[in-house]
Amino acid sequence: MLINGLGALFATDMFMESVSFEISPSLLALDQLMGVAFLVMALIA
Repeated sequence: MLINGLGALFATDMFMESVSFEISPSLLALDQLMGVAFLVMALIA
């Protein structure tokens, strides 16, 4: 979960292109928010 959180937070373009999503600014913001949530969950677990 920690690796996914870091990837979503810092490599959002690569992360979204790997799943073939069309990248928009709102999608980048959502992905960064998910990255922060993954990091928090990884630190709690």
